[in-house]
Amino acid sequence: VPGSAMTAAERRRLGDAARGFASGIGIGEVDVYDRIEDVPGYEGMDGRQRRAKGWFDPATGRVAVVAGNHVDAADIQQTVLHEAVAHEHHAEGETVEDVLTDAIHTLGENMNLARAAVVEAGGVASYIHGGGKIGVLVTFDVEGIDPASDEFQHCGRDVAMQVAAASPVSATRESVPAEVVAHEMEIYKAQAAESGKPENIQEKIATGRLEKFYKESCLTEQAFVKNPDQNVTDYVNEVAKKLGGTIKVTGFKRFMLGE
Repeated sequence: VPGSAMTAAERRRLGDAARGFASGIGIGEVDVYDRIEDVPGYEGMDGRQRRAKGWFDPATGRVAVVAGNHVDAADIQQTVLHEAVAHEHHAEGETVEDVLTDAIHTLGENMNLARAAVVEAGGVASYIHGGGKIGVLVTFDVEGIDPASDEFQHCGRDVAMQVAAASPVSATRESVPAEVVAHEMEIYKAQAAESGKPENIQEKIATGRLEKFYKESCLTEQAFVKNPDQNVTDYVNEVAKKLGGTIKVTGFKRFMLGE
């Protein structure tokens, strides 16, 4: 992550975010700069190019973005090619949308960048499943462990694979939206009422079913797909202990083709 204004920790976090962003949208790696002036080719950019949210090099599949800029799929689609990253098949000033249009004409299939996400955390892992049909980003709090290490990335990929396979509602029970919890509890109370048992027993039945919902729907509490005898938190803690630090799952983004 180039740029001298950021601290080492900031560079690491932005680098993690960039790698996760690139995997999430499936167009390659991202370079994050703290100032637009640091972007290669800045001096040769015209006003339109300098106002862009990003700069795409179709030859390398790399995107340059500036730290602090909010970037979504629409921004990426309008990312501008300039002389420093222009390709023999795409002229300076064209956009990613132009590149997509060319691909549509070549392949005969419609396509666009539907969604994008930039995540920032102590550690980020990604996973693409089914030839691009499902994409996952997972964020972690990490202490005492290098998030760029092979060991952490292997662990992170395992957790991202879990998200792809098990489609959890949220990372933790605390992050389940209140309206979802209320809706589930309403269903469980109605089911318990049909039992005809006393109200205090009905409440226990409903609470028990909500607990089951948390264990099946919250990433950190789900049975780990590679070893159902432990949950995801158990697995992450096991890896962290081996590496001499701590790892905590804090969130995820799951993209599925067609959603």
